[in-house]
Amino acid sequence: MMRKLAALMVSLILIGTQMVRAEGFLGLGKITTDGSLEVLGNSANNETDFNGDRPDRRGGTISRVRVGLGLPEITENVSGRIEIVRNSNAGSRVQYGNNQPVDMITEQGLWLLQNAYVNVNNFLTMDMFRLGRQYIGEHGDSLFYVGPVNDDAMTVTAIDGLRAEKKYWKLNFDGFTGKFRHNETAPGSAAATEAVNAPGGGDINISYLTVGADDLFPMIRVPLQLGYYNGKNNGLTATNDNIDLTIMDLRAGVGLLNNALNLSAEYAQNGGKDDNGVSGTQKSKFKGNGFFLKGAYAFQGPKVGLHLQYANASGDSQNGTVASRESRDKSFHDLSVLGGPRGDLRFGEIFGYGDFLANQPGVSTQLGRGLSVLAWGADWTPSFLNDKTTLSLDNYMFRVNKVVTDASKGVGAETDLAALYHFTSAIDARVGAAFFRPYSGLANNFTAANTASKNMVTMYFAKLSIKWGGEKEEAPAPAVKKTAPARKHQS
Repeated sequence: MMRKLAALMVSLILIGTQMVRAEGFLGLGKITTDGSLEVLGNSANNETDFNGDRPDRRGGTISRVRVGLGLPEITENVSGRIEIVRNSNAGSRVQYGNNQPVDMITEQGLWLLQNAYVNVNNFLTMDMFRLGRQYIGEHGDSLFYVGPVNDDAMTVTAIDGLRAEKKYWKLNFDGFTGKFRHNETAPGSAAATEAVNAPGGGDINISYLTVGADDLFPMIRVPLQLGYYNGKNNGLTATNDNIDLTIMDLRAGVGLLNNALNLSAEYAQNGGKDDNGVSGTQKSKFKGNGFFLKGAYAFQGPKVGLHLQYANASGDSQNGTVASRESRDKSFHDLSVLGGPRGDLRFGEIFGYGDFLANQPGVSTQLGRGLSVLAWGADWTPSFLNDKTTLSLDNYMFRVNKVVTDASKGVGAETDLAALYHFTSAIDARVGAAFFRPYSGLANNFTAANTASKNMVTMYFAKLSIKWGGEKEEAPAPAVKKTAPARKHQS
């Protein structure tokens, strides 16, 4: 651990030296800095087979470091940002207990550039015009998020593209277009088609446009947002293997009792098609839908919060052959169905965030079973602990929507307990435990059998977060937030 911290300090010193040089010799003006250090340790048992007689415990400690540079005066009306990250994307060396030495040459290769963009102020009268590698979206969004994820691997993704914002009257317009993946063997040549020689698939292009407002009505806050999302994967061949997904999304909310009570709803409808379908023999049209309801109430006196949430993603019939039902795919999809970014609406420390996510029953896979979730819980910040500690309890019930004849739809139930200690504005510590009880459907892989073990899955976790500098310049929140009831890690 000391070697890792020493390597971190040397890296930060080198970065600081480069900042001074940039400011002094390149004329970039005043440079601001920010960053964070997060250390997460957890252990889990019984995730793979739900059989307590077969030990499958895992445990480890991992870290994520983010260092950002704000460049407010690149040139006239141009500002920018650079952020480098050291996390799980760098491989096994970020894990504690790795006895391989870390030299400075190796350490440089573990830092990945995740932000590198410029803002052009007032370009085309836009309120914000941004070009480059950036984060998009918000934690807890059901459809679209690219950025630091609070999962067990501390994943970070980014996307290259152009984003613009404009407020007109009471309406906020937010648009983006970019590439999540680009495959060309010879850029600029006639042979550089988007699909040729692309072992991981073709280009993935992502675009969206949202229109939102939260002050249309006097005397009451009613956030509204209408969004159009589109993603396209150009596939492995140039003509017959494209996947094109569209999502129409409507969000609405209301704040009552001086915003002590907040209610929100969202409905999303899929469109588009897969030119080859699942079987590769015919086109598949996307017809799925999802809706999400949320309510939260905060008591101002005792500092107690209550929350309730329901989410439902439609599923496709699981009976019959794939070819007989793939012409209309009725399961709900986010952009991950074409290899793009997934939404960040997650439920539960075990079910929603960890390696166990691989067992999540097909919300984003084609012809998936769908999923419904009922979540409820409470949090309390007691005054006798100096208002620095928040205790939380969250419960979840999971169920798929479509199964084969005679199979169970039951997935499981989870209970999470956690304590968040807010030491200062820059330092948080969180510890907790989670317990997942699998039901027959998940344990038997949604077949008609009922013989598999259904023993409890357990997880224990602890995380320390240290931040410095100004707030990281990430995408503004949309008009209607949909943050999950429980947040595993604070970002």
